Amino acid sequence: MFNFLIYADDTTLSSTLNVFSDNTHDRNLESLINEELVKINDWLKINKLSLNVVKSKFMIFQKKKKNTQILNLKIDNINIDQVNEFNFLGLIIDTNLNWKKHAEKISNACSKKIGILNKLKHVLPLDIKKTLYNSLIVPHINYCIMAWGFESNRIIKLQKKALRIITLSNYISHTEPLYKQLSLLKVDDILKLQQLKFYYKYLHNDLPCYLQNWRFVFKYEVHGHDTRDKNKIYTYQIKHDFAKKCLRHNLPLLLNNLPEIVKEKLMSHSNQGFVNYVKLYFLQSYEVTCTRQNCYVCMQN
Repeated sequence: MFNFLIYADDTTLSSTLNVFSDNTHDRNLESLINEELVKINDWLKINKLSLNVVKSKFMIFQKKKKNTQILNLKIDNINIDQVNEFNFLGLIIDTNLNWKKHAEKISNACSKKIGILNKLKHVLPLDIKKTLYNSLIVPHINYCIMAWGFESNRIIKLQKKALRIITLSNYISHTEPLYKQLSLLKVDDILKLQQLKFYYKYLHNDLPCYLQNWRFVFKYEVHGHDTRDKNKIYTYQIKHDFAKKCLRHNLPLLLNNLPEIVKEKLMSHSNQGFVNYVKLYFLQSYEVTCTRQNCYVCMQN
């Protein structure tokens, strides 16, 4: 019934269940799950392993519009708490999988680090401030960004604030020249870089087996028409907006819009060589001078 995900001493059980609004069905579902939990608990005891029931939680993933189901699950007659969000190996997961809670956590963490940079901005040289940025802020942005990276509006603003502090720029200064000056990527481009690194590993069979089995379907496989886009990856129609914010939908779109000169490096470069090339490609796209007419920021400067 359950699938197991084990990391060190942390074990996660998951299953797809039909949850009904009818109370009778809910009780049957509770009984079914509790029976499985008894088996798991018995196995642990037989193998002289202990389970911390107090720290154990459960969550039901569902669409936002649905009412939250309440289940009474127990282990050794101790109730397991039902939660709406949970810190899973550093990633905040909520019942709707919209990643807003994790984005809020990242924003708060980055905001504290930016406060430190702000206090030291007149004391430390530029290269040390950049090192602090890469050490204190970038790891928070990089971690699991392929999951939550589409909820990054506040983090983008904080990143711009950090760059203005590092370079002692005006609080409304354009940031694209600063990204280029410091050789730092925007949050959106960090997400794209991580997605391309994922695809590089996919092509070179360096992903875990459960991800390596993911198959990309090309347009010429779907139809036999000799079109200009026949060698592009086919993108499926999606029914829900939240499906747009997932790797399976966005990676094909990114690859289809990627210039051929970048795609060629997927097979000709090493992993690090490809990463360096893509980073340089993104940096070269940043504008050094403002092209807006009657730009308010430029007029103030």
